[in-house]
Amino acid sequence: MVTIAIGDSVEFLFRDSDENKLHEILLESGDVLVFGGEDRHIFHAIERVIPLSCPTQLVKATRLAQGHLNLTLRQF
Repeated sequence: MVTIAIGDSVEFLFRDSDENKLHEILLESGDVLVFGGEDRHIFHAIERVIPLSCPTQLVKATRLAQGHLNLTLRQF
């Protein structure tokens, strides 16, 4: 699974496949996450969108509305 973050930054949660602890990372516009093998089935979620954190150049170039766009690509 490949996830691409676009727009406002988000607090991203995930749980390792071999432990029960949640981890949090900051995903900023342009960041890419790759989950492979068994890890593509782990719990993952967006905890919070950070308002007005989209890069100014991206807003000007695309007229992107405020918010977060997440593209997820999976192979079944």
